[in-house]
Amino acid sequence: MPRLRHRVPRKVRSLSLIKSSGYESLIKLIACRAMFKLGCLPMFVKDGHLGDDLMGEFLGLDTQEDEFNRLAVIQTLRCKYEALEKQSATAWKKSKALEHNLNILKELIGLSELECKLLVFLSLMTTDYFLHHVCDRWLDELSWRGIVTSLSVLLDEDPRKINDALGKRGRLIASGLLEKEIHGRSDITRSLKLISDEFADCLLSAKCKPEDFLEDKVAHGHVPSLRLADYCHIEEECTVLNRYLQVAIKKRQKGVNILVYGEPGTGKTELARLMAKEVGVNLYEVKTGENDLGFVGGDRLNAYKAIQSFFAGKPVLVLFDEMQDVFDDGASFFHKSTAQLQKAEINRLLETNPLPTIWLSNNVSMMDNAFLRRFDMVLKLGVPPAKRRAEILREAGKGLPLDEETIQAFSRHERLSPAIMNRASTVVKSICTGEHKQQAPEVLTLLFNQTLKAQGFSPIAKKAMAGLPAYYDLAYLNADTDLAALVEGVQRNPSARICLYGPPGTGKTAFAQNLAERLDKPMHSKKMSDLLSMYV
Repeated sequence: MPRLRHRVPRKVRSLSLIKSSGYESLIKLIACRAMFKLGCLPMFVKDGHLGDDLMGEFLGLDTQEDEFNRLAVIQTLRCKYEALEKQSATAWKKSKALEHNLNILKELIGLSELECKLLVFLSLMTTDYFLHHVCDRWLDELSWRGIVTSLSVLLDEDPRKINDALGKRGRLIASGLLEKEIHGRSDITRSLKLISDEFADCLLSAKCKPEDFLEDKVAHGHVPSLRLADYCHIEEECTVLNRYLQVAIKKRQKGVNILVYGEPGTGKTELARLMAKEVGVNLYEVKTGENDLGFVGGDRLNAYKAIQSFFAGKPVLVLFDEMQDVFDDGASFFHKSTAQLQKAEINRLLETNPLPTIWLSNNVSMMDNAFLRRFDMVLKLGVPPAKRRAEILREAGKGLPLDEETIQAFSRHERLSPAIMNRASTVVKSICTGEHKQQAPEVLTLLFNQTLKAQGFSPIAKKAMAGLPAYYDLAYLNADTDLAALVEGVQRNPSARICLYGPPGTGKTAFAQNLAERLDKPMHSKKMSDLLSMYV
């Protein structure tokens, strides 16, 4: 009967590339097993045409004949299948690169031969069009039991052993390399997902180092740009953290987790990098979803588990930035976060992780207390005090025409974080050159205020730029109390309530500002109209 042509998908790698990959015989064997052992033959050999001409060409069928003989095609396929089965051992023979990569994974996470076989199959399914077609189109609408049965036939393995290997206690899932998603009936491609497509490519291609497998999900920590002196406002906390990490790494202590939270730009990431440098260990950072919008929640958690498995027992510190991707992704009255959906799993990770981990977040208000109590240290990192902000701006603004009065005026804004100052200074240095150099203070103010407004904070007011004059002295104030002694007393005991009264212009507000500067504390100036309403 006349042949009906099947439309070929547009996004398909060429046959020449597939045939040169070294896995052609194995993929053909698996496809034939699906047809003759799992009942998929009618999906491929239809009445009057093949279900996929490209698959037919791959299997060595003549797709150019005008007359289509279904029985003859089936007989040809059966002969090819029988020949492939006789050479099945050869089909599974690994290339030198694949053998090398599997040996690395065996050494790192203790994979069994069956787990290696599953990993190769899933990697081919991820990267190869034909095997993906078999698992996606032919073997669909399967229950989990159906998936296990299908895999046992395709791989010629015991279904019970496959079920165990793909369980939560199996190394593939425990290590984060594989994620199992079972939602009713589905196909293998949606139910079993590798950590990434890049991992599959890496495994099947050239010889790799351990970090190469996770290159697209994990980054080696950058060299810190800050020093311990830059965290003098939390000096005691840094000392304790440093000592604890040293002891934990030396003793290979499990379940070491540090939570650092605070507003953006306060130096949380740099603190983690600095701690790794001070302790003398390598830092590995779980990448965020900046370049991959789909890399959030469970995917980042799998990358974290992979780091813990790959480098367990080695002098390594792990950084998990933007931990809200796991602990606060969709947490609301109607939706639960990834951590809440996997509460038992998260608790187990926080109790047994072999590598010390520093978790970073901008806000922890939405985190479950059951998770918070499992962190060994919880450190809030706020904006440095005014004195330290002035030092940071002085350093960042080197080469810019910023006098001391301007620097002090900027540093009085309590929301001006180190990151804002450093970024704005970099921009100003690039554009305020030559004849425009004297415009640096105005441009800096503009950039500061734009960022502050975007974050919902008040801009730097012009009146705040004035500050107290250099000649300000408490001796000039006409008070019925020794103000110098009062200031010394407040410095010794910061808890104080002081009531100042007198005619306008006698220096009450200026004294409060001077006291704030001496205490290195932010000054919040409020009028009664700001605090009281028409009803109070």
